[in-house]
Amino acid sequence: MATISDILIAKGQAQAASTRGRGNIYADLGDCYLDLGQYGQAREHYQESLRRAVANRDDRSQAVVNAQLGILAALEGDLPE
Repeated sequence: MATISDILIAKGQAQAASTRGRGNIYADLGDCYLDLGQYGQAREHYQESLRRAVANRDDRSQAVVNAQLGILAALEGDLPE
């Protein structure tokens, strides 16, 4: 049985050829794990996506992933007062 990662990576093979594309796939995986309630996995994938966005100087992707991390923090009740 294929995992979520296998399905998304297979679906995004053309996009995965670029570093930016791989970063987007990590963000998509984070979304999937978030929807499944697997917050630790979601965080790991978002952080990898953010690392790649920073390396590529991709401001838009950095903003999107930071927003996703904020949503995750809110769901976990981990926001500063």
